[in-house]
Amino acid sequence: MKPTLPMIAVVATCLMCIAAQQVKPASPPATPFFKTTGEPFELEKPFPGVTAALLLTDEQKAALSQAHQETVRNPKIRNKISALEVKKQPDPAEREAIRNEMDEARLELRQRVDAILTPRQKELVHKIQDAATEAEHEANEFFDAEFRVAKGEENLRDVREKARVEAEDILVQKLEKFLTPAQMQAIQQAATEQRTRKDQQARNAKPPGKSRRAVNFGDRTPGK
Repeated sequence: MKPTLPMIAVVATCLMCIAAQQVKPASPPATPFFKTTGEPFELEKPFPGVTAALLLTDEQKAALSQAHQETVRNPKIRNKISALEVKKQPDPAEREAIRNEMDEARLELRQRVDAILTPRQKELVHKIQDAATEAEHEANEFFDAEFRVAKGEENLRDVREKARVEAEDILVQKLEKFLTPAQMQAIQQAATEQRTRKDQQARNAKPPGKSRRAVNFGDRTPGK
């Protein structure tokens, strides 16, 4: 089965801006910005750092983080989900009610994001989404023969990884055609920071082992 960009609920971790301490707002969750078929689409997972191309202001980052915390990351909703997950035989009606509540929270988040982003940023979201979709499609086509003959989960995982890397390479090339050097540099920096945090978390969580390939966005120099 060919890999596709994951369709998942909004689960990206974000930090709230503490204005009283004059802390610079953390980057907001990426998931509301890139979506298909009306559902949240976490483009940051396969393509780390890409949201930085929007060059969000500190005010936008703070507003987006607040919107995220007050909707899909609302403690009341998250607690209901956690309580439901530990039940051996959850009530179908309760499950449906929580699902509807989360759907409403996602809708509210998308509406608030739409109000926060500028027309230019929203236009850029669509262009990046289209480029990412094309990059994934081209990468999958390139490795189509290997997908067809891959046997066993380990072999399939290796082909998926090669397709992921190829998709990153292709997306970088596509982004360089319409993003400015400043936007590409912002992606590089964000991807490098994400990679550093991820590597640190991995080192703290488990013994050293074979690490995943570093993301292209943090490695490439724009224009090359």
